Amino acid sequence: AQAGAGYLTVTDPNQKIEKDIAYTGEGNSKGLRSVVYIPASVKGGTLSVGPVTIEGNFTTAAGDTGTAVNASGIQVETGYQGTLQVADGAAIDVNGRGNRMAGAGLFSVQSSTANASDTNLVLGNDVHIHYGLESSETTKTSLYGIYNRRGTLQTGDGLSITLKGKLDAADGGTSSIISSGIFIMAGASAKVGNNLDLQADFTSSGKAVGAISGIDTGRMSGAMNSFTLGNHANVAVSFTGKGEQTSSTSPYNGLEIRALYSTNSTLQAGADNHFSTLLGKDSTAYQLSGAVIRNSAASLGNRTQLTVVSQEGSDTKSMVGFQAIENTKGTLGDDFGVTVESRGTAGSASGLSVSNNSQVNTGRGATVSVKGGTVSTGILASGKQSTVTLGDGATVQVEGKTTGYGVYNQSGAKTSFTGAAEITAASKERPAYAIISSGEGTRVDIAGEGRKTITGTIYALNGGAIQLDMATGDSLFTGSSLIATKGITSIAMSGGSLWNMTDSSAVTSLDLNRGAKVDMTYNPDGYHTLTLGNFNGNGGEFHMKSDLDSQTDG
Repeated sequence: AQAGAGYLTVTDPNQKIEKDIAYTGEGNSKGLRSVVYIPASVKGGTLSVGPVTIEGNFTTAAGDTGTAVNASGIQVETGYQGTLQVADGAAIDVNGRGNRMAGAGLFSVQSSTANASDTNLVLGNDVHIHYGLESSETTKTSLYGIYNRRGTLQTGDGLSITLKGKLDAADGGTSSIISSGIFIMAGASAKVGNNLDLQADFTSSGKAVGAISGIDTGRMSGAMNSFTLGNHANVAVSFTGKGEQTSSTSPYNGLEIRALYSTNSTLQAGADNHFSTLLGKDSTAYQLSGAVIRNSAASLGNRTQLTVVSQEGSDTKSMVGFQAIENTKGTLGDDFGVTVESRGTAGSASGLSVSNNSQVNTGRGATVSVKGGTVSTGILASGKQSTVTLGDGATVQVEGKTTGYGVYNQSGAKTSFTGAAEITAASKERPAYAIISSGEGTRVDIAGEGRKTITGTIYALNGGAIQLDMATGDSLFTGSSLIATKGITSIAMSGGSLWNMTDSSAVTSLDLNRGAKVDMTYNPDGYHTLTLGNFNGNGGEFHMKSDLDSQTDG
């Protein structure tokens, strides 16, 4: 061991670490704070870590209350220029306990004025990184698998990152946690290979605030980041305990749990990746998210799956599968899937949420399933420049405890289904709406070719517009149509399509052609009316029942 900030402090720009290293003792931001420390003074070479294990077991000092790193596996000092190369099969294992823990398996912070290419972190195949928090009245935790500020990170295939720990503030106090499996910021670049396995699992016996993320790319201030992820990744984040439910994020006054969080970044992810978040039984949190994309350009490959679940007895204010906000451009590949399910209590649950000048496009076969929220919404879009475009074969299925919305557009947002589409909305208490379009300039278009199956009420109001075209014999609308305050609903039916009208309805414009049918007798409970602004038809049918006995001659 060499004297310095690490149990082993590197002294040679081309030093090779070829034996296992293990340290057990105190971690302190003013003293020893990592197992291996790479100072800026050894710049200019290639440092090599062989297929060895670097192990640190840190107990932080009671008086160490600052914000600096006090417990890391490998720490790269600000100003280091060179390459750190970690061999195939190497392992970094860090465990900590104490009132404040701050560090990472691999920790590198470079100046915001440096070139990202000056500091290169290169990890081989099947590298394993573990960071465990063994609670001892921990009140403040910032821990990461990999932390990369203004550097370049490249990993091989099979990277494994595990974060696991317990927050345990004394005397019923509050613990704060900021944690990510992989974190980059300030113009950093990362390229992660195939088969990433990232698991983050935390518990809390007291109150907890902060954010727990699988992958976190950046902050709103500073240079754009670049993150590339290969195929077949599994990123899973879970929390069990009492997370606070206040919404403020500066600083965090609630607890947010998210598998993928991208800010101010270019994000490119490959195919067959799965991102999931889980809130445990009888637990609480402010928000549970699969992916939150903010002021970024994001592309998620074919067959990407997002799964967001809260267990029995849990309580969260918000659940969302994929959220695009603040000028985000999102491209989601074929067979993209979102599943959001509350088995406890969730104030709101949504599948795709798009707002603040953001645009999201999906490929063929997108599936959105939302279940169990007090208010459940499949697609929620808001704002004049916000758009959602879904490819052929899209499916939206929603079940709300109080209210369910298949598609809810407002304030000028536009959603388009470009091919076959299925929208099913159900709720246990109030009426369910397959489509709501509210506000001037707001539109929902379901006008592409192919089979359409719509179940639930469609409602245009406050100048919003809905266009529904059904032109195949297996197309079916089961529900009613409502209009209020300059709302516009246009329905075009042909080719034997069917509208099973469940209640009295109003349509701005109805085209009924070529064997299409409106069945006003579908609901046997009472008599129902259909109010039309404009009607055109050739070969269509109305099925209706009348009550002639109640009529008298004038």
